[in-house]
Amino acid sequence: MQLDPSLREATLLGFTPKAGTGEIPLAELRSLEELLEHLRPTQQPQLSEQRMKLGHWFEGVFESSWRAIEDLLGTDSPHLAFNFRSDSHTSESPVKRAKLLDLGLQLDMQSIALLVAIAPNTAQKVGIVVQVHPFGGETYLPTNLKLRLQSASGDTLQEVQSRTQDNYIQLKRFWGLPGECFNIQVALGEASIIESFVI
Repeated sequence: MQLDPSLREATLLGFTPKAGTGEIPLAELRSLEELLEHLRPTQQPQLSEQRMKLGHWFEGVFESSWRAIEDLLGTDSPHLAFNFRSDSHTSESPVKRAKLLDLGLQLDMQSIALLVAIAPNTAQKVGIVVQVHPFGGETYLPTNLKLRLQSASGDTLQEVQSRTQDNYIQLKRFWGLPGECFNIQVALGEASIIESFVI
C-alpha cells in the first residue's frame, strides 16, 4: 500500500501470501489480479481414511458407517434393485450396503446415499454395482452430481452425471479380483468425496 502525502488516501500496490516481519521489496509483491484467486479456498476431495475391505462384507463384517440399505433408505424405494439376478456367473446372493455422504453447502446441506452391492462369481472375480440416491425425503438428486469409478492411482474409468429429475444414478457393473483397489468419487461443483475400496 502506498499512502499519498496527505495520508488520507492509499493505493494498493500488490500483496504477499505470507506475512513478513520487516520490509518487503516492491518487486516481490504479487499482482492484485492474483489476489482473488489466492483468497479463494481450494477444496480438496475428502478422502476416506482407509480402504474399505469388500471381502469382509462376505463374512458379515461392516464398518458402522456402512448400513443395511433397508435401514438407511427403507424398503419402499423402487430403485434399489441391483442388477445381479440375470448373471449366471454369480454364485451367491449379493451383499448390499449404503453410506450417507454430505457434500455440505454445495448440496444446501442435503445428504445423499452411496449404495454398493457386491457378488462373487465362480471365476474368483467380484461383481460390483454402485449407485447414488437422494436421502432425507428428497425425490431427486441435484443436477450435475457426478459419480466416478477411479483406479487406485486416481484415473477415471467410468463416470455418470445426474440430470434434472434423476432419482438415482448408477455406474455400469464392473468386476475385480481379490486384492485390487479402486476409488468411488462423488462430486458436485468444487465439493468432492472419495471412498476407497479393496476387493
